[in-house]
Amino acid sequence: MRPLSDPSPDPIRVAAALGLTGGRDARRLEGGSDTMTWRVESSSGPVAVRLFRERQQGAADREVGALQTARAGGVPVPDVLARGVWDRRPATILGWCAGQTVVARLIDAPDRAEGVGHAFGRTQAEIHRLAAPRGWRDEAPVWPPGGDLPPPAADGSGALLHLDFHPLNVLVEGDEVRAVLDWVNAASGDPRADIARTYSIVRADPAVRAFAPRVVHAFRRGWRSGYEARNGPFGDLAGFVSWAGRAMACDLRPRLSSDELRGIRRWTAGWDRCVRRGVGLEAAGKPAPSARCRSREWPPGPSPPPSLRRG
Repeated sequence: MRPLSDPSPDPIRVAAALGLTGGRDARRLEGGSDTMTWRVESSSGPVAVRLFRERQQGAADREVGALQTARAGGVPVPDVLARGVWDRRPATILGWCAGQTVVARLIDAPDRAEGVGHAFGRTQAEIHRLAAPRGWRDEAPVWPPGGDLPPPAADGSGALLHLDFHPLNVLVEGDEVRAVLDWVNAASGDPRADIARTYSIVRADPAVRAFAPRVVHAFRRGWRSGYEARNGPFGDLAGFVSWAGRAMACDLRPRLSSDELRGIRRWTAGWDRCVRRGVGLEAAGKPAPSARCRSREWPPGPSPPPSLRRG
């Protein structure tokens, strides 16, 4: 299997294989460990051409199913224009979405962090109000291994989960969400798993936490208020955040330094201690969670170095 870094794929040929002729001016987009994505100009406007690895037909099908479900439910997502196979690799053509990432918006207008966070949270809540595609097994959370802790008990709701809902995968114009991108991780499961994934990223991922603390706090405050205004309180999250911290360390291991990974693991260990004290296990007769584990800000994570802070 050729690595995705192989420069040989020609996005114009990929697009043509899926029925888009006359493509031109292809530009590779940054990010994406599972796919290669290009912006390609066409006679009807720009499109996004996505090329998966070989043997990732299931992942491509899952993303298409999630996009179609989200779009039918009123969530702003790219339209699926075409799908097929190029050189044994699944490929899709998606409609191009205007806007800037939430990260770019926070850099440009840090004083709007709470408003942007509110829209971000409201959109995630709308996703969780949708049922996952028919036939999807209720499976989140399932990865990675949880060490000596049991997996958190899911609610069996079968909700549609994004599981990579973070400020680089959401496009906005002003304070309004215009598109939710990158649905490769989509699953059916307990919404708390998706909330915890997002929280772990906006709380402990070194890249996202490179902003000034006041901006991060305002964004998180807006995210929570936007979500809870639509779907009610987050609920008991400690077990899910413990799981999500391990998921993030697993996901980011190839891209982070050993010091950064240790910081994430220390942060996750704080949540593990909350779980062992009984947070989220009241049904089993355990003591009620401590005030610190239930607080709005929750256990503190490692602080970013001053040289990375912005705003």
